[in-house]
Amino acid sequence: MTLPAANPDFQRVQPRGWRSGLGNLLRGEFSSWFGSRKWRIYTLVYIVAIDFILLMVALGGAPPEMILLYSIFGSVWVTFGVIITMQNAVIGEKKSGTAAWVLSKPVSRSAFILSKLVGNTTGLLVTAVLIPGVIAYLIYGTLTPIGWLPQFQFLGGMALQALQMLFWLTLTLMLGTLFSSAAAVIAIAIGFLFAQGFIIAIVPAMVHIFPSIISIPVERGDRVISSLVVSTIEGTPPFTLIPIISAAVLSSVFVAIAVWRFNRQEF
Repeated sequence: MTLPAANPDFQRVQPRGWRSGLGNLLRGEFSSWFGSRKWRIYTLVYIVAIDFILLMVALGGAPPEMILLYSIFGSVWVTFGVIITMQNAVIGEKKSGTAAWVLSKPVSRSAFILSKLVGNTTGLLVTAVLIPGVIAYLIYGTLTPIGWLPQFQFLGGMALQALQMLFWLTLTLMLGTLFSSAAAVIAIAIGFLFAQGFIIAIVPAMVHIFPSIISIPVERGDRVISSLVVSTIEGTPPFTLIPIISAAVLSSVFVAIAVWRFNRQEF
């Protein structure tokens, strides 16, 4: 029996090491987001949570704090959404046996975690940051006295919202590898979300470390420090840039811990 000659236009791809299976896993993650109604449902939820409120405030007479409202709503609601979305990203697959089944294939554990990271980051970036942010920009430009804000400054504010989202996404992803209960993941993540304000009140220097000031203003004595999102959009000097570096570094640390921990778990 003569075997057909190999097609010279194709090459067999056999990624090894930590990338083994990453391409297939990413296709699965992207399909779960954009190959179904999931992205439309998430987009609708975030539009209602962020833009609908902005629209109602704008129609009722836009206050001077309209940009602050976007900064806060685009952070708080997205953070809750990220925690809820990511709580079962790893734990759910471990409990259902899906993770063990996937890892029985030529797939590395690092690729499994990285596919969760990239897939969910992309899905939430589009549905929770990009689309609601564009709509918010249109609301400001057409329905408020603020008018059309400088485009690159507003994009900078959206980028900071995306960084804050990434911080909470990687934190929750890491917690999913450290604990076997989704309730524990939610409790710790939300507990830290609310604890930031109390810790900053006790140790004011932590305002430079915690990511809260990226989107949420902070009271310091008798004055209120503007969030970095508001400062960026308005083009005013930011109080500090350290939380931006801190959020980026901590997000990388969370991913490294998640990969390390998942590589040592038994299924």
